[in-house]
Amino acid sequence: MLIAVFNASASAKSPAACDSIVKKVSFENMTGLNPEQQASLRALLVGRCFQQEHGDVLSKAVYDELRGWGYKQSTVEDPLILLLDDSLHPSPVAITIDFSLRSSDRSAR
Repeated sequence: MLIAVFNASASAKSPAACDSIVKKVSFENMTGLNPEQQASLRALLVGRCFQQEHGDVLSKAVYDELRGWGYKQSTVEDPLILLLDDSLHPSPVAITIDFSLRSSDRSAR
């Protein structure tokens, strides 16, 4: 059973399971986050393989990380995705994600 779980996990990250891989990340607004948090968000996304039609998995990952840091009322928009090279598979992409932190979250920190 452990082998089956491991294989399912490995295939979810294989190139066949995705059509895009994040190579560059930018954020519209990083106000309220310290440099370590900013670096952590970038590291969370760079190298992530995903189906472009499900780009919301990237914004959900950012949302979950922000909530983990105590920003319970943050909002995160779906990413803007720019294809960098369509001759490669998975295709490298640059993403831009916009999010906002609620003032009530910032004052509580």
